[in-house]
Amino acid sequence: MSFSRPGPKRDDALSAVVGGKGLETRPGLAAPDPLVDDDELTDPATPPGRERLVQHEQTRSAALSAGDKKLADQALHAVIGDLDALLAAAATELRASASGRRTRKQVKKAVPQLIAIDERGYLPLTDVADLLELSRDDVDDVLASLAARGEFSRDQALAGLASLRTKLQEIETTRDHSLLSELITFVVKIALLSSVAASPTPLDEAVKTGILALVATALQRPVDRTRRDPYAEAQRAHENLLDELTLARNLTKTPAYEGEHAILRFRLQVRCASARVSSLPLNWPAKEQYWQTLDQIALALDHDSPKSLILIRRKLEATPVPLAD
Repeated sequence: MSFSRPGPKRDDALSAVVGGKGLETRPGLAAPDPLVDDDELTDPATPPGRERLVQHEQTRSAALSAGDKKLADQALHAVIGDLDALLAAAATELRASASGRRTRKQVKKAVPQLIAIDERGYLPLTDVADLLELSRDDVDDVLASLAARGEFSRDQALAGLASLRTKLQEIETTRDHSLLSELITFVVKIALLSSVAASPTPLDEAVKTGILALVATALQRPVDRTRRDPYAEAQRAHENLLDELTLARNLTKTPAYEGEHAILRFRLQVRCASARVSSLPLNWPAKEQYWQTLDQIALALDHDSPKSLILIRRKLEATPVPLAD
């Protein structure tokens, strides 16, 4: 689904779901910086968990290719620890998102507008579903459930996370490298989307609840074991991200409708998550550098420095995803 920028006419449905004024019009928000240096787009306080996962998985993959089972098993232990930490964080975020009666009422009330926005392509719940390998029908089922109850079953989602953590423990015991390879990308998807839904953005509770409900749906399904070309998947995700970064130039302009900037930021978060997940299986020396550049996108948004996204896009263009191993 591609984003189509509407004309300057105010979109009342969009404004209702995003929740009042957009990020760009909130009182007290500093004006965008002209450009942010690379040093400013580095957050030393950020835990290096994802970087460790990349390093450990690269070690495991290289050891398997070289036939070094001892080293591969050692790396397997490290990878499982990284994945378990991601799932534990996702569970914490899921519990923290528990909604009260008032929030459920707000969600139910907002769903009709949310459906209209999603159908018009402004809010990419379908893109979230694609990342989780769910169908459009799954999106419709989630929206119908939220319209009826304003909530989804967090208990079932938490049970799904616990089941995944148990599966990781079994893999650590059996040292089943093949099964671990199939689970890695799924776990990272769950963790990244849980983080997006928990982030302090101006997204309405209905949007966040919709994301988490899709995550809960994915957790109830068996992991898709279909073999795909990882390089083709990564290339497609990379190109989608570059397209989205081109559209991000609108973050430097007066919003065409109330909340447009918030929607663009959300879309970038989803595209970054897709690019990160799809690049994980690649045997690619520049992968860690690629992930660090993806982190810079989030930091540029946090610093309200959209002009920096122009430089980041150039970096990504200069670091093309390989087409084959």
